[in-house]
This record gives sequence, C-alpha cells and structure tokens, in this order.
Amino acid sequence: MLTKLFRLKYLFASNLVFVGWISCFLVSRVEADQSISLGQIPQVPIYFINPKPPDNGTPSAPHGTGTRGDCLYKSELPLLTPLVGGYNLDLTVSDYPTFWIYIPYTSEDAPSGEFSLQDEDGENDLYRKSFKLPDQPGIVSITLPKTE
Repeated sequence: MLTKLFRLKYLFASNLVFVGWISCFLVSRVEADQSISLGQIPQVPIYFINPKPPDNGTPSAPHGTGTRGDCLYKSELPLLTPLVGGYNLDLTVSDYPTFWIYIPYTSEDAPSGEFSLQDEDGENDLYRKSFKLPDQPGIVSITLPKTE
C-alpha cells in the first residue's frame, strides 16, 4: 500500500515538473516570436472600390424625400431629410437598423409623426410607427424592433 502511494506521489511530482518545463519552453518561444519588429512584417495594400448605386429610382443625393400626407407644409422650412452616407444604396449591415431623420416640425406644429418602411414597390408597409415630434426641429432616430 505504501508503495502504491509512493508511486502516485512520484508520478504526480514527475508530471508537475514536466508540465512546468514545457510551460517555460512555450513562454520563451512566444517571447521570441514577439520580438519581430513591425518593419519585418510584409505590408499588403487593401483596396475598396465603392459599388455603383443601383439605378432603381432611388434619390441620387440625400435631400428631402419624405412625404407629409395631408399635414402642414411650411415652404420656408427644409424638407424631411434622411441622414445617409454618400451613396444611398438602401443597404445595411444591421438586422434591425436605426434610421436618422431631420424633422423641421415641432410638437406645436403637429402632435405626432409617423414613420413607415415600405417594400420596393411602395405598396406594402414592412414597419409603421407613430412618434411624438420634438419640442424643437431636430434629428429623430427610429430603430426597427427585434419583434417585427
């Protein structure tokens, strides 16, 4: 019985020494690999060519394109303006994107606004939401919910 216990202790100690020795070797190897300077790493140029926007009737520039239905129109105010990048591709990397819109009206002009996201034909609503207009003209954000 004593011999079995001695063997187990010896085996455990031997394994511990072996693992420690391997660990030291691996740490020194990692440190040696990190000593390479950035000047020795070959640099590869990355190119990105902006795709041409599709010619499907989308506005060519981010200008006022929203509609007001039969609500108040003030010609001296800017139009409803979606805030988008240089190319209006109607694409997003997010499953539930946030839309940013400049609204020139206040809650004094109209108590609420309505956002609708429609299919390509403009016939079916994919999402519709009413919201309270801000106290001052400004930017409103609308995020598509995960439940829709």
